[in-house]
Amino acid sequence: MKKIVLISVFIILIAAMVVLGLMLVQTKTSLADTQAKLSAMTTVLTSTESDLTQVTAQLADTKSDLTNTKSNLDEANNKLDETTSELQNTKGTLSSTQDELNQTKIDLTHANSMNIAMQVELDQANSNVDALEKSIDLYKETFGEVYNGGVPITYVLNDSTPPSWTSSGPFISTGYRNYNLVNNPAAVNPTYQQLINFLKTDVTDTYRYVANYYMCGNFAETLHNNAEAAGIRAAMVFISFTEGVGHAINAFLTTDKGLVYIDDTGTDIRGPSSMDGIVFNMRINSIYTPVFLFPSGYAFYPTNKKITEIQIYW
Repeated sequence: MKKIVLISVFIILIAAMVVLGLMLVQTKTSLADTQAKLSAMTTVLTSTESDLTQVTAQLADTKSDLTNTKSNLDEANNKLDETTSELQNTKGTLSSTQDELNQTKIDLTHANSMNIAMQVELDQANSNVDALEKSIDLYKETFGEVYNGGVPITYVLNDSTPPSWTSSGPFISTGYRNYNLVNNPAAVNPTYQQLINFLKTDVTDTYRYVANYYMCGNFAETLHNNAEAAGIRAAMVFISFTEGVGHAINAFLTTDKGLVYIDDTGTDIRGPSSMDGIVFNMRINSIYTPVFLFPSGYAFYPTNKKITEIQIYW
């Protein structure tokens, strides 16, 4: 009985050992598989760790890039703010400039209108100037040259007092002098009757004519100065002829009969009580023909000289 029990126990032990061995083999195999898996997992983990290290490094680089990017964005944002402010200022400036341009446009339109009006006036003025120049040319062709100022022509020198009829001379010239025209700033243009009244009382025409000593220029100078002293505006007139020497007379611009020419040259012989003459038809290419203002039975000797030039000095 004990033997059977021992055998049974032995068999159980053998069976247990077999089972245990099988279990050990299976466990070993499982351990080997687990070890292999652990080894594989270790490799994976190692690789993953390496990847994590790289990712960490990349993340660090990315963080640095992001920091730089943020700094750049902040800087760009600041510049954007500055640009926005500048744009606002520029917009305000542009708006102001636009207002100025609009006003300038209005001003230019107004100026253009004024220029057009001025151009019209200028064209009219030019037209008037052309007409005036033609009128002046016609006046010169008809009446001669007109000057405002002193007389540059010289003539024979003489005594300060005209030669008297009682003096027999000799009358000797000592040289030449300039005309001494004395203008009165208060003198005015007379009426025709005022001029006649003045000539009736003036004695210039009664002076003695002495050749190469006291001649037509002297008479004209004296009458000019006497008239100006009496408040009557007067001019000297120099005439050239187609032949022979020229002649000097006076002119007065009357307010009612226009320009009147007076020849006040005296005579070298006893003649009429008055030598005051008026010259009609004073024109270039006309015959010089004076007529006594105050007739006394005498007449001017006809010259038959044709006028080629007239110079009037005021």
